[in-house]
Amino acid sequence: MEQNAATERAIVETYLSIPSGWHLEVAMRYFRVIWKFNKPEHPIEILTEIDDLDMETRKVQLYPDGHRERADANNHDVDTELSYEPFPTIDEINQDPQFVASAMSQDDFEREWAKA
Repeated sequence: MEQNAATERAIVETYLSIPSGWHLEVAMRYFRVIWKFNKPEHPIEILTEIDDLDMETRKVQLYPDGHRERADANNHDVDTELSYEPFPTIDEINQDPQFVASAMSQDDFEREWAKA
């Protein structure tokens, strides 16, 4: 995972023409979305890591039967992939009554990522 982050930073630094020796720090944000739609084939909880461009970089989905799936830029499980669309705000998500979104800590996300 460290190599992937370093590669992504190098691409962004090149694209933005950041001088050699300078480093771009990307501030990640973490979200938990509860999906009230309870069917076995749909996740009941979606945990996601979002970069400063509002794009998903990693995602964990928890299903009613207890299994977990995850995705990142290089790998994904059967039913879990990263979105190609920018991640909406918590307020936008919470406008839909079938979802409850909230921020979560990086430590909590990493713990769940390791379990998936």
